Parts: sequence; structure tokens; C-alpha cells
Amino acid sequence: MSLLGRFAPYLVALLLVGAGLFGAYHHGETLANSQWQARWNKRDADDQQTRADAEAHARVLEQQRQQQAEQVQRDATQRLEQARTDAAGAGAAADGLRNRVQVLLHAASGGSGHSGTCTGGPTVTNPGNLLAVVLDQSVQRNRELAAVADTARVKGLACEAQFDALKAR
Repeated sequence: MSLLGRFAPYLVALLLVGAGLFGAYHHGETLANSQWQARWNKRDADDQQTRADAEAHARVLEQQRQQQAEQVQRDATQRLEQARTDAAGAGAAADGLRNRVQVLLHAASGGSGHSGTCTGGPTVTNPGNLLAVVLDQSVQRNRELAAVADTARVKGLACEAQFDALKAR
């Protein structure tokens, strides 16, 4: 018998055992990889769901903040309009008072004017008339300053309200 014929059954058995071991190893590796891949896919799905939930929550918060900001803006606009309406009412009252003062001053001066030469500007012969002119200019300037102050106050309060709404979150 030849050497090959004598060891052939052992070689075949060794090859079969090696193939069996390799098959078992490959099956174990495939099983481990599939288990690992399943865990990885579950983690990816969980991450994606968490990300979607966080995005939905962030959008809800963003919408709430936007609605709060819009409400603050509406309130500020309403207060500003109310301040302007109040200023217009006060201006009308001041105009009425000024007209009444003019009527009284005209009546006190006797309603007479000089028919002589014309001067370059209004001559103030009555101290009450001078006071009325100064008061008129003062009231006009006060109106301008009050309008600026009202606008600044309302806008400042609106800014504070928006900041407080954001800080509360």
C-alpha cells in the first residue's frame, strides 16, 4: 500500500472535521453578526425616534414662544395705540383750553388792534398773551416728548415681557 492510500482515510476525516469546525465557526460568526446587527438596528431606530420626539417637542416649544411673542407684540401695539389715543384726547383738551385762553385774552384786550404800521412779528403787549404763547410752545414740545416716552416705554415693556417669557422656559 502506498503512503497516500494509507493516510487517505485520515486525511478525509481530518478534512471533514476541519470543514465541520469551519462550518460551526462560520455559523457562530454569522449568528453573532446578525445579533449584533439587530441590536445596532434597534439602537438606530431608537435614536431616530428620540430625535423625532425631541424635534417635535422643540417645534411645540418654538410655536409656544412664537405665540407668546406675538401676544406680547399685540399687547404692546394695543398699549401704544391707547397711549396715542390718550395723547390725542389730552391734545384736544389742551387745544380747547388754549382757544378759551385766546378768547379771554382777546376779550381782555378789548379786541382792538392797531391800524398803523405792520411789524415783522406778533407784538406781545399783554403779559397774559406772552404767557399763552410760551405755554403753547411748551405744550407742543411736551406732546412730542410724551409721544417719544410713551413709545419707548411700551416697547421696553414688550421687550421685557418677551425676555421673561423666554427666561421662564
